[in-house]
Amino acid sequence: MSGIIREPTSAELIPVPGPSGDDDGGMIPLDKAFPEKIIERIAAKKELEVNRRGIPFAIASLREDIKVPLEKWKLRFRKRKFVDIPNDPLPMPEWDKYSDLNNFEIIKEFVKGDPYLSDKYRLPISFKHIVYRFKGHSHTYTVMEPTEEAVKRAQLEMEEASGRRLKSIIHPEETIKEKKVK
Repeated sequence: MSGIIREPTSAELIPVPGPSGDDDGGMIPLDKAFPEKIIERIAAKKELEVNRRGIPFAIASLREDIKVPLEKWKLRFRKRKFVDIPNDPLPMPEWDKYSDLNNFEIIKEFVKGDPYLSDKYRLPISFKHIVYRFKGHSHTYTVMEPTEEAVKRAQLEMEEASGRRLKSIIHPEETIKEKKVK
């Protein structure tokens, strides 16, 4: 009977620690409850949240830094064959450290055009990119300007060059209302 997928029962699910350490990370099946998977799941949520704000998240550096404490935790688990969660919690990193801009240095900033969006909106649209390096590590992280901001910036540049106001491309309801002279 291959191909049959069964949802796990409540007895087969365990709570996952969230970024703050309490059980707000949801429930996952026991067979997927490896320490690396739990930390990866929390890191992915944190990375998504931070990247939406336009800030880099040093996930590769986090993986390197958590490797040694995780190996020590797994060694204690192998010796005892069980984990006493209150006395021996899963090692959680300092999440804010990996998204704090003070821990990053800017390597370069550049602007790159996007031909697809330029054709779609009939404007020369280019994105601002900032390349960061996490201090103490060699990994680089690139943060790109959101699409809406790039389109609005291109529209403003076109308005300044042409000397007239244009309709809003992203949000048509934000059209400029001109006063009618009677």
